[in-house]
Amino acid sequence: MNFSYTVTKEEYLETLILTLKAKRKTPVNILIFVLMTVVQFSFAVWCAVKYGRDNSLIYVLLVLSLGICVVQLVYQLCLGLRARTRMNRDIRRGNISPEFWSRQHVTLKEQVFRLKCGKNELKYDCAYFSRAQKLGGMLLLSFRKGKTVHQLMLPLTALEQVGGAKAFVNALSEAKRESLEPGAEARRPARPEDAACSVTFSYDADEFSRAQVKAARYAYANRIGWTFTNIARLVAAAFLIYHFAIGSYDSIAFRVFVVCIIVLLLYPPVVTFTPLCRLLVRRNTAKLFGERTTMEFSLDVADGKLFYAGDSFRNEIPLDQVYSVAAGAEFTVIYLKNNTVITIPYGTSNSRDTYRLVRLLEDIADDNWKNRSTREKLR
Repeated sequence: MNFSYTVTKEEYLETLILTLKAKRKTPVNILIFVLMTVVQFSFAVWCAVKYGRDNSLIYVLLVLSLGICVVQLVYQLCLGLRARTRMNRDIRRGNISPEFWSRQHVTLKEQVFRLKCGKNELKYDCAYFSRAQKLGGMLLLSFRKGKTVHQLMLPLTALEQVGGAKAFVNALSEAKRESLEPGAEARRPARPEDAACSVTFSYDADEFSRAQVKAARYAYANRIGWTFTNIARLVAAAFLIYHFAIGSYDSIAFRVFVVCIIVLLLYPPVVTFTPLCRLLVRRNTAKLFGERTTMEFSLDVADGKLFYAGDSFRNEIPLDQVYSVAAGAEFTVIYLKNNTVITIPYGTSNSRDTYRLVRLLEDIADDNWKNRSTREKLR
């Protein structure tokens, strides 16, 4: 697999700006921004109110605090200036050579990624391929070796020469898999031969994490999220919050106790609709994918079971464990009774098979829902 392309300064700048925008949305960056603006300025105002106007140091503190806020706002908003400064600095230091703007040639062969630009050539073992991310009109590839991360930009238009970005990333991921685990495809768990319905799909780690988070939140938009237990939790929490708000609890210790009870009652929705859900999902995804960047999954219905398999696992799920099937905007979600979630992305290659499988599982899920035991209804 090989192709050629060129990167202009405008495209490079646009990608840098998008990278800075993505970094700006991270929880750590948001927390730092809030601390350096709202929190510290509120503290300065509190000091001014508490110690009065007569103290000259208060005015110095307010001016300094306001200056920090302005600097933070300028830093966060002037992404174009930061990107251009960074590019010029890299050019000045020699990190970006003049040949970078000329024609570049990429070759992927024998688990080795090669990038040739003029007289310079970079080689990366595909085992160090970390992730691929689309930013505007670019595909950003990351190769990680220890703590060192190298990032390369490939135009999406150039990747059309090799079947598109997804095909290229799949080929790169397959090369990584072969580099790390030679013969992994031969060791893949066998699929049932007499399956009534079968579907195959693939995810990269980021897509899988996002799908799992959305599926967990989407549960509250259908019958899965509104079980008897969840409704009872919300009612009890609302009751405690109401009495807490009107001052029914005089003891400070009892108030702390009530707050702890409220947190425990609201723990499932709080975790689901906060960044904590994303952190938990990413941790589990890292365990599932390991060193893999992408993974191929399969679902088969045979012998009264749902066979869910990937490159590193194979689960046999009785069909009576299928609790609900819901169609989202980007994927279909299968909810199991043990709170496991399976997502099937929509795609042109598996649309017909996915439709047949989903229709079958929907009928099974409806029957299972109607035939729930009393204990299951009170869950």
